[in-house]
Amino acid sequence: MAPGSVLITRTPGVAAASLTRSLAARGLRLRGPVDPAGVGVVDTGGRPVADVVAELGRDPAVTSVSPNYIRSASEAPNDPLYTPRQRQYAGTVRLPAAWDRTTGSRYVEVAVLDTGVDLDHPDLAAKLLPGWDAVHGDPVPADDNGHGTFVAGIAAGRTGNGEGTAGVAWRSRIIPVKVLAANGSGTDADVVEGIRWAVDHGADVINLSLGGEGRSAAIDQWVDYALDRNVAVVAAAGNDGVDTPNYPAASPGVVSVGATDVDGQLAHFSNWGDTVDLVAPGMDIAATANGGG
Repeated sequence: MAPGSVLITRTPGVAAASLTRSLAARGLRLRGPVDPAGVGVVDTGGRPVADVVAELGRDPAVTSVSPNYIRSASEAPNDPLYTPRQRQYAGTVRLPAAWDRTTGSRYVEVAVLDTGVDLDHPDLAAKLLPGWDAVHGDPVPADDNGHGTFVAGIAAGRTGNGEGTAGVAWRSRIIPVKVLAANGSGTDADVVEGIRWAVDHGADVINLSLGGEGRSAAIDQWVDYALDRNVAVVAAAGNDGVDTPNYPAASPGVVSVGATDVDGQLAHFSNWGDTVDLVAPGMDIAATANGGG
């Protein structure tokens, strides 16, 4: 809200001179004439807006009073696939309202532990930080499946660049960590290596769009390691349509996310139950694809 003014509406039948005298008695003044709708801008004279609003709310010459709120242009991506493919489900999770508050920070680093990332993708390359391939034991986490590239684009793909899709965290950066092989599967040993590497290399958030049945004490241990260092861990609840816990999503402290359709109804394939913390759109999602698509 603007610090030095409030808006009032004059009580019908009250003369302009009477309103001016009433305000002056309170040490206030109009910044200009009341408009044809009866609305006027009152200078607070340096007094706190809340105090002036409360005082004028008791003035019989004033029908209503409110802070002079500041409005801003709504953030809207110019990426060509946003409107036809993403806008509806983005609205379901109120992303446009969130973007009006923040589009993320370049100091927030999201580690995507998955099949790797297309390291040359035009919607991702500029957002990528050095990563790790736990499957092959090297620093080139190239995606040979496509799933990790898709997930990375949803999380933090480039936005407002006039091409492709819009990511959730426009300004945040991505740490690509390959823990799944070309067939989309990987071992717990690679997953825990990926968690350790991500935490030790500055991740603020770890995303694990992977999982399966069977609780692992090793994964629990490394989730605790991440949480103890203020790293948020988010994981997929599973796509088996059952209420069986899926790990690492069901590990203590992990945010477990199920899937809905665009209208917010539980997707037919989504796991559910006590270990699921929240749900988000998971059908007909548009995002980055391997090979630059």
